[in-house]
Amino acid sequence: MPEAVDYRRQGASSSQPGELRGRKIMKHLVDIRELNEQAKVIDDLKKLGASEGTINQEIQCYQQLESVAVNYIRRDVCKKLRGSSMRAAS
Repeated sequence: MPEAVDYRRQGASSSQPGELRGRKIMKHLVDIRELNEQAKVIDDLKKLGASEGTINQEIQCYQQLESVAVNYIRRDVCKKLRGSSMRAAS
């Protein structure tokens, strides 16, 4: 299984908004790719007849990745809503 990489801190020191925006998009793409990869692993394990314990372990890993991805999306939507409401108020 590939080593888990934390992509959240990339771009934190970036000074240009366009550059940061590009990295944010890449972060989400990486999260989606990781989810798809994990789903393929689970599917392959099921096809190969792996033990229930192994499959359940990979399903738990998938659920954790899914939770992280949902939290990223939720955080971004909240930021956008806050920003648009701040602009509308001023």
